[in-house]
Amino acid sequence: MEEQHAARRADRLAQTLGLNSDSPITRQLLTHLDMRVDAFISAFRRAGIRQEFPAEFLERTVEEAYSRGILPCGSYCLIGDLRNE
Repeated sequence: MEEQHAARRADRLAQTLGLNSDSPITRQLLTHLDMRVDAFISAFRRAGIRQEFPAEFLERTVEEAYSRGILPCGSYCLIGDLRNE
């Protein structure tokens, strides 16, 4: 039940923000909406993004960052610059 709620929440956010929910990279973000941006960068992105990312948003969740228009944006976009490219 909780998984279904999380999936619906992720799909609504993707639709609202115009994200391609079929993209594996977008799915990764949507799966980790409750993760803090700093932890998300550590786990899934190259550390160099952290230096460019607005520090005041590092402690926010991925969902909060998206909802506030911080993501995706410029060179510190969390959608790109994958750790394992």
